[in-house]
Amino acid sequence: MANKLETNLILAPLAGFALILVLWSTPHGVGLRPDSFDYLSAAENFARGDGLGRWTGSGEFRPLTHFPPLYPMMIGMLRLAGMDILAAARLGNAVLFGALIVLAWVAVRLMSGSATLALLASIIVATSDVLIYRYSMALSEPLFLVLALGGSIALAQFLRRGSLPSLAVSSILFALASLTRYMGLTFLLAGWILILIQPRAARRQKLGASLAYLSVALLPLVWWWLRNLALTGNPVDRALAFHFPTSSNLKMLAISVFSWLFPEEYLAGLSRLPLLLLDGFIVLLTGGLILWMFSGKLRKDGLSALLTGLELVLLVGAASYSTALLISLSFVDRLTPLDNRILAPLYLNLGLLVMVGLSRLWSRIRRAGRILVAAACGTLIFAHAVKAQAVFGGLRSDGQGYASLAWQNSPTMTYVTALPPVPIYTNDIVAVYFLGGRVASFIPTDYNPATDTLRTDYPEWLATMRRRMLKEDAVLVLFGPDPLPIDPEQLAQLTEGLKLVERFQDGAVYRH
Repeated sequence: MANKLETNLILAPLAGFALILVLWSTPHGVGLRPDSFDYLSAAENFARGDGLGRWTGSGEFRPLTHFPPLYPMMIGMLRLAGMDILAAARLGNAVLFGALIVLAWVAVRLMSGSATLALLASIIVATSDVLIYRYSMALSEPLFLVLALGGSIALAQFLRRGSLPSLAVSSILFALASLTRYMGLTFLLAGWILILIQPRAARRQKLGASLAYLSVALLPLVWWWLRNLALTGNPVDRALAFHFPTSSNLKMLAISVFSWLFPEEYLAGLSRLPLLLLDGFIVLLTGGLILWMFSGKLRKDGLSALLTGLELVLLVGAASYSTALLISLSFVDRLTPLDNRILAPLYLNLGLLVMVGLSRLWSRIRRAGRILVAAACGTLIFAHAVKAQAVFGGLRSDGQGYASLAWQNSPTMTYVTALPPVPIYTNDIVAVYFLGGRVASFIPTDYNPATDTLRTDYPEWLATMRRRMLKEDAVLVLFGPDPLPIDPEQLAQLTEGLKLVERFQDGAVYRH
């Protein structure tokens, strides 16, 4: 009873602290990025009864297929309760961040046995710039991280105790994670592998458990894919083609990994090779610490404890996620940015493992070694504090993405909001939707950067725009500084026969 009371006294303030932190960090509203448009427009239409999808500028309804449905459905449910869609996204993120901090405490408590270390780890997670940025944006990562970590904890409980309710909870949470982001399948696969190699069950039991696990977890996702296939002919709205990851993506990966430990300002002026060398050093240290931690657990507790511990669940999940990310970059979307949004699951899993590993290292070394570890930890904590101060200051003073003051004070957007109800073509339909309250059409483009291929329907697309410009008095709005961030040849094709009617510092407006 005392232990349960102690846990409740810790977890309730932790969850409340994390919730308030997100609300305090977003005085300008939840951050908005291009993907937020798909999620929140689908949520709005779901709440209205139109279905999961969005209306185009030409009045066509496009079902949501490129993204899984759970996050927009969650926001849509809050919208049905009477909340504004942006307020619903902001409050939802705050509640989810509280849940993540509680799960981080539980995870470290299970791995280390120390409530004090679990509390310290939770505070570090709660003030992490990487995670605060994720939970201040209207994207699916806040829900995904909670479901993935919750599923990992439940899976570890099944592997350790053979508890069937824990297996059911794990499969359900991983199923929901896959319905939030398709990459949730990587954690599902990792769990399936660990069930098959668990040492305490007979082969027949392991096969039965793995079959039940996959059946429960995959059924909702298969239903969603069949729905997409029936509506659009493609279960995930993605095309397969081999392509190497871009060099800019690799540099972004190097910067993102370095930023887990130190402020990005420390990287100013560094070329790709020094970045990769620094990252290699970080990876070697992290990998060495984790391997040492696992070898110590193997010597102390034996193979059975190693194969059924949460440590291995988190590590295998991180490895599975990394492999799937490489496959996605090579065959699905070569432009997937390897930023901290995409890498957040790795950051969380590996970060929790490193914190537990450092605590075990501290307990097994002598005074001289402890001085070195304390100095390293002190440096990291100082860098963490610097980054946290910067992120909180930036969020409170400006906001993120389309919620930033620059967008809210945009003269081009002011012009758009005053337009009569005419069709709009633009290079930023997201800005027009969130800030102008209008559904716009995207400008015709002859190139698909995601697949590195030319669009075969470009001439027809361009002709349709010209007809609407002439017959429906449509307006072409291009956002961007001078010169506009559009290829000159494409700009000439777009504006042929049109007149520049307004020019602002952040955009231009054309009419027939």
